[in-house]
Amino acid sequence: MKPKQLYIMLATLVGLVVLSVISDRTPVERPISEQAKLVNLMPAGISADKVTAIEFVVNDNADEKKAEGDAAKTESFPVLKVVRLNGSDWVVATAWDAPANKEMIDSFLKTLIEMKGDFVSDREERQDEYQVSEKKGLKVNLYAGAGASPAFSMYIGSNRGSDASLVRLAGDKTVYSIGKSLRSELAMWDGDTKPSRRKWIHREVIKVDKADIAKLDITYPDHILSFEKVEKKNDAKEGEDKAAPARAEYEWKLVSGGTGDDFKKDMLDRLVDNVFSFEVDDVVDPGKKKELGLNEPVYDCIVTLKDGKTVGLSAVRDGKGDKAYLYTKDKQDRLYQVSTWTFDNLFMSGVTLFGLKAPTIEKEKILSLSLKHGDKIISVKRKDKDSKWELVAPQTGFQLKQLRVDEIAEKLSKWEVADYTDPKGMVQFGFSLPVCTLDIGLEGGESRTMLLGLDHPGLDGAYVSVGAKDSALVMKSEDVKGIFADLNDVLDFGRSIVPAKFAEADAIAVSDGPASFSLTSTKDEKGNQIWTLDFAGKKDVASTETVDKYLAFLGGLKATGIVGKKDEAETDALPRSVKITVGEESFELKMGAETDSGVVLTLSHETLPVILSKSDADKLMPKPAGFIPEKKPEIEIPPVAEPEEKGKPVSVTKTIKNPFEEE
Repeated sequence: MKPKQLYIMLATLVGLVVLSVISDRTPVERPISEQAKLVNLMPAGISADKVTAIEFVVNDNADEKKAEGDAAKTESFPVLKVVRLNGSDWVVATAWDAPANKEMIDSFLKTLIEMKGDFVSDREERQDEYQVSEKKGLKVNLYAGAGASPAFSMYIGSNRGSDASLVRLAGDKTVYSIGKSLRSELAMWDGDTKPSRRKWIHREVIKVDKADIAKLDITYPDHILSFEKVEKKNDAKEGEDKAAPARAEYEWKLVSGGTGDDFKKDMLDRLVDNVFSFEVDDVVDPGKKKELGLNEPVYDCIVTLKDGKTVGLSAVRDGKGDKAYLYTKDKQDRLYQVSTWTFDNLFMSGVTLFGLKAPTIEKEKILSLSLKHGDKIISVKRKDKDSKWELVAPQTGFQLKQLRVDEIAEKLSKWEVADYTDPKGMVQFGFSLPVCTLDIGLEGGESRTMLLGLDHPGLDGAYVSVGAKDSALVMKSEDVKGIFADLNDVLDFGRSIVPAKFAEADAIAVSDGPASFSLTSTKDEKGNQIWTLDFAGKKDVASTETVDKYLAFLGGLKATGIVGKKDEAETDALPRSVKITVGEESFELKMGAETDSGVVLTLSHETLPVILSKSDADKLMPKPAGFIPEKKPEIEIPPVAEPEEKGKPVSVTKTIKNPFEEE
């Protein structure tokens, strides 16, 4: 056979293989006249009204997790199961028997009952690719009657476009395409391995007629609001018809609580609508009631109906996170999770309901600031709005961060309230022992004092007091951080804590118990610097290179913070210190207690101790062995052949002194 003919045959063969693969991967579009040839996948004896449970099962793919050589194993477990209790009531068995979403169940069963399959492939090796294998597929089981075994089982595979899915009946190798995107219907997106439980639970937990509401009582951690629905007055003027309208009109009235300002009626109407229309996101394990704080909830919403009956809910909010949790008064053992957005629309803040604003201060009028965090005090002042800030206390060699102090003044002029409180005394909000006290000096000799109290139990903020006449307010966390700055937040630690002149040290003494040693500098006959190590009564020549590196480290040593008082540096451990001497002057760094933020370090030229990072603290206390130079071996010159002498070769070996070894 000629080569040209062979090439033609090979090309034809490859084309046939490609065509076979394409035809196997892509279902053939059938004209309407052939739709009757599609396969009914649901057995004739199963109907939606006979289904008693729907179960979704996934595999843990244990065989993929096994170490190479171990026996393959795949274990299945249900990730979601809904069970019919009676005629039309369903519960989610895998969500602590929470009521199920009947509309979702009816829709899904209708899809399964009516689905028709279009042949795709019957090759078993393609099942993983189509995600319909036992390992990759999502298995759905339908139960009918009281039988323990499923009446119908099918694997749901990957989507084909936006309106088709690949499926495989259990026990059958054939893969079909159906005209419905099942994974989309189950809210399964890229990477999801199981259906979203959110779609299967009944998410509306309070259901009454809004027209039947007579009263609304809302309890917050620090205040209470009570609203009553009252009949509108007939305000007809004298001489006008005062006859009662055919239909009475009602409006909401604030009967208890509030800020003293009128509430926003549109916001209250929205709150009332939210109480009866909000939806939960998920069901929570009842065993976590105490852990979540729902055994003592700090939020309550009670609705009183015209007939005197009440409905309501209790809730908690994760102030630092994005979740909140609640239960209804009639089902206190059934816990739900909601978003903080939903929560905030149920328990509206005073800002939303009353338009509450913060008592701000014009930044240009601020001339002094004094912040007291426990025993730590930082005070700054300026002559006028155009002058730089000066550090009044503490007395330290570190510079003030001008921009950071400007930010405090800026925040005082723009901070926002998160909520208000009812005045119930100073202790409840933590003002008897405030986290921080801020004294603000203003133009004309006026002053203000702000107290920072405890964190709010539900919001991302903390309580602040802005004068004796005002009740406590809740300040947002971002404003708390911006205004109540820590001592170390306003000082610049960019410079070295070791003065530059000590880089040319004459002597270094390290006091570290049994590992104490000293280094002394001298000059040789040629004026070169020589360091001598004195350790445990023995002297040795030290590595000049290592000493220089250590001095360079000291020259770049920086603090990460400052300590408010000297006794914080005290420790029960053995004294550890480094003393550097230049001529007649010396400088000492004394190690103190270890804290979460680092190691306290007392400096001989600073009035207050500083904080040193733990890694720098370890480098500050070197071991004496690190300064001993490495011994260089003698260099042996291999034998070389000398010129022949009287016909005899002579081999010579020379040993020379290592030039790097000291005498």
